[in-house]
Amino acid sequence: MAVNYSDCLSPYDNKGKVGMPEIFDKEEDIERKCGQMAEWIQEAKHLLVITGAGISTSAGIADFRGPKGVWTLEKQGKNPESIDFCSALPTYTHHALKRLEEHGFLSYLVSQNVDGLHLRSGFPLNRLAELHGNVFAEQCIKCRRRYYRTTPVESFCLRPTGNFCEGTPRGRPCRGALHDMTLDWEHDLPEPDFTTSSTWAQVADLCICLGTSLQIVPVVNSIFKAQFDQERKVDLAIHARVDEVMKKVMMRLGLDTVKSEGDGDDGDGDVCVKREEDFVMKSKRPLENLKTLLKEKTKRKRKHSEGNELSLTAPEMKPETTAEISNNASLNDVKYD
Repeated sequence: MAVNYSDCLSPYDNKGKVGMPEIFDKEEDIERKCGQMAEWIQEAKHLLVITGAGISTSAGIADFRGPKGVWTLEKQGKNPESIDFCSALPTYTHHALKRLEEHGFLSYLVSQNVDGLHLRSGFPLNRLAELHGNVFAEQCIKCRRRYYRTTPVESFCLRPTGNFCEGTPRGRPCRGALHDMTLDWEHDLPEPDFTTSSTWAQVADLCICLGTSLQIVPVVNSIFKAQFDQERKVDLAIHARVDEVMKKVMMRLGLDTVKSEGDGDDGDGDVCVKREEDFVMKSKRPLENLKTLLKEKTKRKRKHSEGNELSLTAPEMKPETTAEISNNASLNDVKYD
């Protein structure tokens, strides 16, 4: 659970603002903003989504800085209520993001969560960066092969799990020690996930942040290459429950046929994933060439700065349009069990 993960982190004073009151927009404003968000999604050529702990609270996993968050209650000497990671099921928002990717709307997803719910919803691994790790994953220190389990590994913060790599690079057994993939405060963000995320932030013409306070410095400042002052630099801020917003947006896109909250087990009663091929999936759409996309965007910006005529779609008129709602490992290098 989120509580156990936070307990294993090193002592750290700068945890950002905690215990901030929840703010909710008026219903008519939510409807209007959701309509605008749906329009931008339809117009965008390359959509980047960044998710935080707020998208998993409806699954029963406590967030960190909310009124009942882990670090909010920690300051009060209390422990939050939270279910274990293995019992948590993907929420409506998790399934909605999967559907957006399937229909070609969502190019890349950057998650700050370690709960593994994006993968359990069926979101493709090769369009996902889990920048803070995944409690269900471990990695070989020698060949970097990743293993995705159906139960959480027994360590946190890049420590040895006691398991060894079963890979055979160059035809020989690797036998490298495996470590978990969850980060501590001072750890560097993982590669190639970080570089891929940063590149997508430059390429994307629309960025949507879901369930995150945008206070984690490496993710915000490093990916966007600049100080990101939350709402001051967003084009649209929606204060509402994330699942509620995503339902309204999906309906406007004609895609409101995803599972409801807590319906992540396909109706068979299993809490954890039964088959590894269902656990980690690969996108059916061919991956874009990021180098080519970045060159094209650089050329467009150069032409625009030189005063040449340039026809732009609505999202590109705001090169980094952002809407806020308060992994790139090759499958050939991944083993599932």
